[in-house]
Amino acid sequence: MGKGTFRTLPVLLLAVLTAVVLSPAVGHSFWYGNEISTEHIDELTAENLHQYIVENILDPPRPPGTPSPFADSLRGVDNNPDGITGLRIYKPEKTWDGYTLLSSLGGHLCDPPRGICNAILIDMNGEMVKEWLLGAVPAKMLPGGDVIGSVPERNDTGFRGSKTLQQQDWCGNEVWRYDNFGEPGGADWHHDHEREGNPVGYYAPGLRPYTDWGKTLILSHGYPGVIGTISTFPLLDDRIYEIDWDGTILFDWYAKDHFDQMGFHAEARDAIMNIQVGRPPTTTTDWQHFNSASYLGPNKWYGCGQGDLRFHPDNIIFDSRTANYMGIIARYDHPEGKWQAGDIIWKVGPHFSASYPEHKIGQIIGLHMAHMIPRGLPGAGNILVFDNGGIAGFDSFLPGMPGYYPATYRNYSRVIEFDPITLDIVWEYMDPVQEGDVNGDGEVKGDERKFYSNLISGAQRLKNGNTLITEGHGGRVFEVTYEGEIVWEYISPYEDGRAPRATDPNSVYRAYRVPYWWVPKYNNCDGEDPPWHWGYRHWGHWDWNRYNGGYNSNTCY
Repeated sequence: MGKGTFRTLPVLLLAVLTAVVLSPAVGHSFWYGNEISTEHIDELTAENLHQYIVENILDPPRPPGTPSPFADSLRGVDNNPDGITGLRIYKPEKTWDGYTLLSSLGGHLCDPPRGICNAILIDMNGEMVKEWLLGAVPAKMLPGGDVIGSVPERNDTGFRGSKTLQQQDWCGNEVWRYDNFGEPGGADWHHDHEREGNPVGYYAPGLRPYTDWGKTLILSHGYPGVIGTISTFPLLDDRIYEIDWDGTILFDWYAKDHFDQMGFHAEARDAIMNIQVGRPPTTTTDWQHFNSASYLGPNKWYGCGQGDLRFHPDNIIFDSRTANYMGIIARYDHPEGKWQAGDIIWKVGPHFSASYPEHKIGQIIGLHMAHMIPRGLPGAGNILVFDNGGIAGFDSFLPGMPGYYPATYRNYSRVIEFDPITLDIVWEYMDPVQEGDVNGDGEVKGDERKFYSNLISGAQRLKNGNTLITEGHGGRVFEVTYEGEIVWEYISPYEDGRAPRATDPNSVYRAYRVPYWWVPKYNNCDGEDPPWHWGYRHWGHWDWNRYNGGYNSNTCY
């Protein structure tokens, strides 16, 4: 097929892009992991089309302070058109029951009033059980009812990190904190943290997150200034470090040191070099924006050291919302010299076009909470990730054109589970179209809704094989079966007007389902620690394993 056959491509593409902007209720995307060969479009046409996309779609002329129609389309349709919050669906015969910890960005005035509580525990009926005066990006519960979050104060750098990571008990008393011993910036943690004993911070049989001891993995920032081989702008870098219980740093890793291992092709590197990601007046470029970091944990790929060394349980998996990829960091040198500790030794993305193995997964955009499903849960060893959609990614729109950010777009979300070896999709959930009140009950809920959150969000595999999904933008949390049936649905009513402007006031950063027995039997906060609670916190390792079904840490899987 000759070049002349493709002369109509720009006209058709512009028509599609215009339709995307004018019809945001329908699932759309552009540059969805496909390639256009240079033989299909000449340089002049490519340059004109590139400029049209930038100037008329992504950044059209408009009055100051007015968002572009394209930016407005990112939010998609309202996922709660009837405005009813709280519990929407509950089919107890099909759910995995427990308590759900909301990391509420909207927050709630604590009871009694003493500030804004962002960590909120609800029961299966959507009723509040407990709340903590903690920041929650995210908050995570430990066995016995302790919660880890942040003291609600920012660091000293002016960026979005939190100065102090704090663990509170059921009654809100401080158990542990890390603030880098009062140094400027403090812990500077953002978006994720893990306590030793459980790789991802949610319930899995036989994997106990430690309460009174153990290491903590912290996702943080770095501020290296301008790195001339990466960007002309100062980097807002991502840092992952591990500390022991006393705050000694055991492992320290910076994204900037591993640029050449991230797999960016020339056009993407051009975009990273010349385009600032982030909003003025910030001078830095948020070139990675990691939003999750977790241990792989015990898994079938590694076994007892006889399997794939890329999946050592101590290795760390992370994801980058800005750059559309996820990777695994080695904690130890390879015995045959194939890599050194700190190297990125496995990745998916940042490119998903037909010449890359990732193409079979489909384009991932602005992802959140990529992690390996822990041992003991259905799908253990597979990767589970919330694929947001929205806009993200460094690339060029057309061959020969400069790199650009954002270069990928989709206005609906997916949750995907895939095999980390073959990259085959094992399970997928998406609902890209708003159906309306299909059953005529006067409410739009369940699969009548469009599934879309261009920011925040996450997914947790439950013990019964269901998946708990946080559609964070609109504060929607729901449990879905393997077959795609929504069996529990809740929309957060908590908002105090302080949620970030980019999200809805009731937005939920992430939600976790915990078993009933993680919460103290006696909700007693009169100053005396109930015997059951005390005994649970101080169980020995052998007693825990016996209670939890005979799990043996020396067993190979």
